[in-house]
Amino acid sequence: MPVTELSPPLPPYYRPCRGSVIPPYSPEPSAGEESLSRPSPVRSPRGEFVQSNGRITLTLKEQAENSAAPTYAPGGLVTGKISIQGSESVTEVVLKLTGRLDLAASNGGQPTELVKDSYTVWSDSMRFLCPPSIPFSFIFPSTFKDGDQTWPLPPSLRIAPPGKPFTYVKCTYTLSVVVSTALHPRFSLWRGEKTLSVPINFKPTAFPPRPIPPDPNLFPTIKTAPEEWHQILCDVGHQLRLKNIQCSLFIPSVLIYGLSDSIPFHLQSSGPAAILKGMIQPLSAESKTQHPVRVHLTRRVSLLVRGERQHRNIDIGEGVLSILPPPCYSELLDPRDASIDWAGVIQCNDITATGTFDSGILYVKDFVVVSIPAWRLEHKFQIQLVSNTWHDTGPVGDQV
Repeated sequence: MPVTELSPPLPPYYRPCRGSVIPPYSPEPSAGEESLSRPSPVRSPRGEFVQSNGRITLTLKEQAENSAAPTYAPGGLVTGKISIQGSESVTEVVLKLTGRLDLAASNGGQPTELVKDSYTVWSDSMRFLCPPSIPFSFIFPSTFKDGDQTWPLPPSLRIAPPGKPFTYVKCTYTLSVVVSTALHPRFSLWRGEKTLSVPINFKPTAFPPRPIPPDPNLFPTIKTAPEEWHQILCDVGHQLRLKNIQCSLFIPSVLIYGLSDSIPFHLQSSGPAAILKGMIQPLSAESKTQHPVRVHLTRRVSLLVRGERQHRNIDIGEGVLSILPPPCYSELLDPRDASIDWAGVIQCNDITATGTFDSGILYVKDFVVVSIPAWRLEHKFQIQLVSNTWHDTGPVGDQV
C-alpha cells in the first residue's frame, strides 16, 4: 500500500484571551527599558541623479543630493526612469551596464572586461508606441568570472603612484542608455542611435563588527577589559633577542576599522636602558633626522599582469606618537631592565579611498607597521579597512 506524504499542518490561530491586551511595540525603548542589540540598517539616500543628452534624460533614484556620480554597492538595486522627447519614432531602448579593469606594470598592460550586461527596456515588438517615460530596475552585479573562478567585483578606483616599480590600476563602470529610432524624414536629427552614458561609482559597503574602545589608553583598560586589545609581538631579530630586547604593539582587538576611524595604539619596548635611550632622543621641529620610531599604515596593491604577480607598497597613514612617563633612563630604574611606552593614534590619510578587497587579479591588503630603523626592525601586521565607521550604524548592538 503506497504511503501518502502528508503536508505539515498549519500553525493554529490563537485568539487573545478575554481581558488580555496585546502590548504596544515601538522601535525605541520606553521609560525603564534598554536596548541590548539593534541592527539599525543604513538608510538609503532620497535624492535623484539626473543627466541628459539631447532628448534623452536618465533619472536614477535613491542617490545622495548633488552627488558627482551615482553610487551603488554589490547587489544594490538600480532603479530609475528613462525619459525621451519625441518617443513616437523610437524602435528600441536598451540599458547597458559595463565594467572594465585596466592593469599595467613594468611587463606590460592587461585589460579585463568585468561586466557586460544589457537590458531591453522597450522595443517595437511590444506593439504599442514607445512611452515618453520608461521606468526600470535591476540588481547591480557583485561578482565577475576570471577563467573558471568567480571573484568579487573590484570597486571603482584609480591607482597610479609615482616611483618604481611602475604600477597603474584603473577600474571603471558605466551605465548607458541606447535609443534606436526609425529612419524617417520627419526625424532627420534622430536617425540611427543616440547614447547617453553615465560613469558609476561602485563602492562595496562594510562596517566593523563592533566599535573601537571609547578609552584609547591601554593602562586603564588592559586589566578591566583585556579582550578589547590585541597584542602583536614584533619580530626584533635574532641579535636583539640575544640582548633581551622585546617590542609589542597593542591595537583594538576588532582588527576591522573604518577608513575614517582614528585607531589608538600602544607601543612598548623593553630591554637594557643603554640600548633604549636612543629611542627617545628629542627632535626639534627643524630637525631633519629620521624619527627613531614609526607606526604607520601601509597598503599593498597586488596585480596580476600577463601571468606575473607584482606588488607595490604605498604609505596611507602616519601615526602620531608620544612617550609616556617615566623615561627609561630614570635613576630609579634598573639599567638592565628598562622600558619605553608610546601612545598614539593612526588614521588613513584618504577617507574616500576604497577599503581592503580581493578580486583575484587585483587585491588590496592593509597593514599596520612598526618601524625602528636603528634596529632594522619593520614588522607588518595585517588589518582590514572598510568603507564605514561603526558610528554610522547606530550606537548599540553588534553589527554583521
